[in-house]
Amino acid sequence: MRFAEILRENIDTNALYSVFRNLQGEANQEKKALVLHYGPFQPVQGAINKDLNEIMSNIGYPQFTGIDDINVVYDDPKFKDIIEEFDSDMIVIKTDASLPGKAEQPKDDTSDKLAAMATNATNTAMSQDLTPGDNTEIS
Repeated sequence: MRFAEILRENIDTNALYSVFRNLQGEANQEKKALVLHYGPFQPVQGAINKDLNEIMSNIGYPQFTGIDDINVVYDDPKFKDIIEEFDSDMIVIKTDASLPGKAEQPKDDTSDKLAAMATNATNTAMSQDLTPGDNTEIS
């Protein structure tokens, strides 16, 4: 039996969710991003860094050993609302602050420009008097 299957059978996801929510609340109070490490502990500058395996041990649950274990937890829909992203070494919890170095993505206004151009073309066409059979060109 794989560890992920043992984890699925032995973990109280409600308790783990409560732990994640409490940590999220602490991070929001400090106005910092929250990173939970379960692989090599490489702190992220400017974020609150916690050892997830230590937390798991403190609440009596098995440690996370890889991304398959996180996938087991992430399969529970309630975790999709609290986990921002994860990889083979860490979980980033959604907080009011973003990770340092992750600038807000600029808004792509291409669709806005396209919509404005289409509206302009429609208005131009509608404002011209076109009679059927008339060879008037739209400019």
